[in-house]
Amino acid sequence: MRVIFQRSIFVLLSLAGSLLYAQEVASTPPVGGMRLALPGAKSSLLSIPVLKAVSAVGRALKVSEHAVTLSHVSWTVGQYRPTATASYYMEFTTGALAGVMAKIVDNTATSLELEPSNYSLLAHPLGRVVTDSYDATFQQTLFGDLAVIRPFWTIGEVLGTTAAELQLTAFPSSDAALSLHAGDRIYLPKSGEGSWDQLAAAPLFYVQGLGWRQTGHATTDRQGEVLRPGQPWLAVRQSLPSSVLVIVGNIQLTRAATYIPAGTAKGRDILIASRLSEPVKLSNSGLSSDDPAKRVLTPSPSLGERVDEYYSFGSQLSTPFLEPSHRYLWVTGQGWQEPGNAQSDIAQTVDLQPGTGGLLRLRPSSPGGFWLQVPQYK
Repeated sequence: MRVIFQRSIFVLLSLAGSLLYAQEVASTPPVGGMRLALPGAKSSLLSIPVLKAVSAVGRALKVSEHAVTLSHVSWTVGQYRPTATASYYMEFTTGALAGVMAKIVDNTATSLELEPSNYSLLAHPLGRVVTDSYDATFQQTLFGDLAVIRPFWTIGEVLGTTAAELQLTAFPSSDAALSLHAGDRIYLPKSGEGSWDQLAAAPLFYVQGLGWRQTGHATTDRQGEVLRPGQPWLAVRQSLPSSVLVIVGNIQLTRAATYIPAGTAKGRDILIASRLSEPVKLSNSGLSSDDPAKRVLTPSPSLGERVDEYYSFGSQLSTPFLEPSHRYLWVTGQGWQEPGNAQSDIAQTVDLQPGTGGLLRLRPSSPGGFWLQVPQYK
């Protein structure tokens, strides 16, 4: 899968004081497009690695546990509050928390209330948020970390909101979707950071004349259901022929930081997807290493004594249950290995592909942490 980019230059301008900061000159996220295959009569674990355009940008002025106030902004109250058709998220793009993102649940003219996460912004394991600082003469001495606001992709935008746009096969009625009648379903991960253990039990589907619906909620329009970066979703297609999605957007230009919760007492399965728009070698993925500071998967002592593993999937029979096509683990002192495969350079031949999803199988002792992905676009 190849993505083609265009790059341009922009300058951040303070509307309040008309101040031009030389250090604020930066490149915009490159614009690109990707083709995402939807095989017919198959199930596929998919993701959207390209991003929607930035809606707003500002620098951190003040932070609290789950809220951020930005400088040089002025919004309508509730402008970024989730609606039936749109939701937004904030992402830090500089500083210790670069790549950390959170859904916006409400806003004032200058501040954002964020979806509660596992860590407070006042005591984050990645470090401290730098905020704007001024001296006694009101001269700015420190510039806060940069943050951007983007809309999430929604299921309606990606797969269509009308019969003419639809990239799947619709059901003739909501009742038909409850049977094995030929039609297609979408399964999203359970919502919320740290709730990625499994796919939601209630699928989404498109009903002719009604639009997107969900099992158990036949009267509610679901076109605004969010497709989060880094969270794969399952397309279960019972129909033919295959189709292709063409998606145009920006790419992740800065580091991506995805939270991976720790293993529970019984272990944990975490659905993941790369937030980068180009293939990344397993060796450069940041998933595991002999260095504790550069991994989220705990190494295994040997192939016979496995700890944490990464599973990849191909397209399979049309069912909401996928079987891994490959299993990989990091063996201490040896690097990435695949049980049953004697090849010694797996890390150099296996890629994390954009637009696809995988699964982390964490043992009870796994500490989890932040999966850091650094773009290496050339």
